[in-house]
Amino acid sequence: MNILVLPSLVALIIKGILFAVARGRLFQRNTALAVFLVALFALNLAEFMLLINSTSSSASLWIMKGYYTAAVFTAAAFLLLTLSLSSPDKPAFPVLLFTAGLMSAFIIAGDSLIAGTRLISYSVTRVPGDYYWVIQVFILLNVIPGLIILGINAFKSPDQIVRQKSTVILIAAAPMGIFTIGIVAAMAYGYSVNATVVQSLLSSLLLVILVLTEAKYHLFRFLSYIPLTPEYKVRTRAQTMVNQAISELYTNRKLALKDLRSEFETALIELAIQSTNGNKTHAARVLGIGKATLHRKIERLDI
Repeated sequence: MNILVLPSLVALIIKGILFAVARGRLFQRNTALAVFLVALFALNLAEFMLLINSTSSSASLWIMKGYYTAAVFTAAAFLLLTLSLSSPDKPAFPVLLFTAGLMSAFIIAGDSLIAGTRLISYSVTRVPGDYYWVIQVFILLNVIPGLIILGINAFKSPDQIVRQKSTVILIAAAPMGIFTIGIVAAMAYGYSVNATVVQSLLSSLLLVILVLTEAKYHLFRFLSYIPLTPEYKVRTRAQTMVNQAISELYTNRKLALKDLRSEFETALIELAIQSTNGNKTHAARVLGIGKATLHRKIERLDI
C-alpha cells in the first residue's frame, strides 16, 4: 500500500467534515466559498484514487483527467472567491464557470491536453499532450490575479470586512498558491513531479481557516494573532492595559483607575467605529449608547 494514501485520506476526511458541517451556511451566505470547497474536495478525491490505483492504465488516465478537471474548477473557484469579496452580486460566476467547463471538456474529450499517464516513484503523473501548456496558462491566469486582488483588497479596500477577509484568504492561500505556481513552473521545465498530498494538506488548512473565520468575531480573533495587523494592535493594546492594572494591584501601587478607564473606553470606541466602517450611528448602537453620547465621548477623549 502506498504510504501517501494516509495523509491524502486525512485531507479528504477534513474536507468532508467541513462540507457536512457548513454546507447549508456556505451555500446560503458564501456561494463562492462553497464552490471552492466542492472543487477542492473533487481534486483531493481524484488524487486519492490515483494513489490507490497507481498503475499506468486506462483507469488511471480517466482519473488523471478528472484530477485536472477538478484543478481547473479549483483555480476558477479561487478567482471567484476573491472577486466575490468586493462584488457580492457575482457577475463573474457564469463566465468563469463556463470557461472552466469548456476547458474541462477539452481535457476529457481528447489527448491534446492530457495524453496519458506514467509511473513515477510514488504515484503516477500525467503524460502531457501537445497543448498541455493551455491548462497551465489557465490555472495561472486564475491563481495569480486572485492573489493580486487579495493583496489590493487587503491594503486598499475602504470596507473593513473586505480588508479582513482578503487578509485572511491571502495568508491562508499563499502557501497553496506559491506551491501551485512552483509545481507548474517545474513541469514547464520538464521535471516529473506532481502535487500529491502536499497540495491536499495545504488546501485543507486553507479551507479550515476560511470556514472558521466566516463569522466576524472569529475573523477578528484570527487576525488579532497576526503581527502587524490592526487587529493585533487592538488585542495587544487591551492586553497591555489589563496586565498593567493587575501588576499595579498586586504590587500595591496606586491604580490610576480613571486614566485606565478612559484609555479602555477610547480603545472600545475606536474598535466600534472601525468595525462599522466609520458609521457612528451603527457604532453607537453596538456600544449601547446614543449617537449624541458617542459624539460627546469622541470629543472628550479626543478620538
